[in-house]
Amino acid sequence: MDKAGVEFWDARWTSGADASGVDPTRPGVWNHVNRTFHHLFARHVGVLGAGASVMEVGCARSFWLPYFARQFGMTVRGIDYSPLGCEQSRDVLAAAGVAGEIILADMFDPPAEVLGAQDAVISFGVVEHFDDTVAAVAACGNLLRPGGTVVTVTPNMPGVSGRVMRLVNRAAYDVHVLLTARDLADAHRDAGLEIVDSGYLVSSNLGIVNLAGLTRGTRSWQARRIAIALMLRLSVAGWWLEGRGVRVPLRPFAAGYCYCVARRPADVTP
Repeated sequence: MDKAGVEFWDARWTSGADASGVDPTRPGVWNHVNRTFHHLFARHVGVLGAGASVMEVGCARSFWLPYFARQFGMTVRGIDYSPLGCEQSRDVLAAAGVAGEIILADMFDPPAEVLGAQDAVISFGVVEHFDDTVAAVAACGNLLRPGGTVVTVTPNMPGVSGRVMRLVNRAAYDVHVLLTARDLADAHRDAGLEIVDSGYLVSSNLGIVNLAGLTRGTRSWQARRIAIALMLRLSVAGWWLEGRGVRVPLRPFAAGYCYCVARRPADVTP
């Protein structure tokens, strides 16, 4: 079962998408998280080479699709079940001057022509919104050609970010399944994929906590917004240290994200 649903997401996407895109070369502490993701993708996706195909599952408003095209010369596609989200993704690609295909479809029932056809499949904060995590991961894996790579990223909701989210925005917290890095890797393994790499990313990111769905402008909303901004400074301090070569430990309780990189077995017929 989908714990969120298209109505939940459309309510969050009333404003236009950010078309500035991801640029891992941009300096500054606020780009630290994107640079961290870039290092992960360079190791596991960029090595597939120019012309390889990458599909983002849950691509609504995606600023990552232009990144994969610009950074690695990949052919980009996205799939999402939200008409509004797909429209905004097309706007982002157009603003970036990047050719790409955005498909309006449920990931559990995609067009036949995309099944078993992708060199890489990426998702950010998607599979943890389904009660059956294995089924959600398997749906992503079904899009891969044999030997293709899937990279799945989820917010570390069992950690401190999730606990704070539960306090300040219980409705948003409740649409998540709590997945540790081990849970995420186990789901990929149970979906028939071969684990390549898994673990945690970013020492902390309290910016994951958000007020989506709450009534803006109320005293309660203002107080929570200020509290989140203050807590985010703790994460930013860690990013500043990491950017200067200080090794900040990746602890499961504090880390911002869980990730898993897996491969579809080469002997599986699409």
